[in-house]
Amino acid sequence: RAFLDDFMMMYRPSSGAERSVRYVRGLLKYLGLTANEKKSSWELETRKLHLGLWVDTVRGVFEIPEERIARIKACAKQVLSEVCRHARLVPAKLVARLAGLSVCVSLA
Repeated sequence: RAFLDDFMMMYRPSSGAERSVRYVRGLLKYLGLTANEKKSSWELETRKLHLGLWVDTVRGVFEIPEERIARIKACAKQVLSEVCRHARLVPAKLVARLAGLSVCVSLA
């Protein structure tokens, strides 16, 4: 069993995107692959939440959702609090959590 996961196709306006979407769907079927329709989005969109970031193709930017920014700030405050309380010693698990939250938004 094989899985193809978390990819996004992007096209220029008026580039035949609808035709390309049909082609990809047909190709997946031809290859014996099935898209999970509950997790798939085949509509043409200019702004989409993908892998935890907003992708805005009109402005050409990746944006961090506000709730994610709040989680990163809260975790950073915890790290700073630990630094102050424990003479710069911070649990590795907390540092790993902050690193994980931060690396996920490095594109934005």
